[in-house]
Amino acid sequence: MWKSCWRKKQVSDFTVINDADAAGYATMNYGVGREKEGLVVMITIGTGLGSGAFFNGKLIPNFELGQIPYKKYSKIELWAAGSAMEREGLSYKKWGKRFNTFLKYVELIISRTSLFLEGALPKTLNNSRKKLQLKLP
Repeated sequence: MWKSCWRKKQVSDFTVINDADAAGYATMNYGVGREKEGLVVMITIGTGLGSGAFFNGKLIPNFELGQIPYKKYSKIELWAAGSAMEREGLSYKKWGKRFNTFLKYVELIISRTSLFLEGALPKTLNNSRKKLQLKLP
């Protein structure tokens, strides 16, 4: 039913994509991800922990690493996203420990060639970059 509604109002072609996939797509086509081969993962930090994954430049859609269950949380992003820092009044140091835990899980799941961070929080990562334990490009 929704498809027929879109077709009636559609003026030009469009694509529906989640925010992390879109950020990754932009990075892979217009930013530092250009010409990167192998597995490239974009982590977006904000209300949640989004992830866009690409293999040899092709999108692996809906690669949702923030959905990993963690302890009492149904998904790790409820515990380690930027919104958790704001909601719980965490310092960068305390939040950084949580985010490092998330990155360790990411490292266990994937053997990465490149990992990029994006979103509202990375703009302030200068305060906590030295607290991150993975080497970032």
